[in-house]
Amino acid sequence: MNTDIESKKSISNADEIRKYKELFREGIISEKEFNIKKQELLNLYNFFNFYHSKMKSKSKKSFCEVNP
Repeated sequence: MNTDIESKKSISNADEIRKYKELFREGIISEKEFNIKKQELLNLYNFFNFYHSKMKSKSKKSFCEVNP
């Protein structure tokens, strides 16, 4: 189930990056603005994956401690 959430988040961020790339191509935003938004979205994705990997390892550890 977490992989479904992660893949949806990844697709969502990829779609957002595409949207901003199109705005850049149309001259609506600058290259700098595009790169800032892209980096923000990539960092959000990386944080999301980091957070969930930590939560998974915490829950596994807690389970092992409770059930030796």
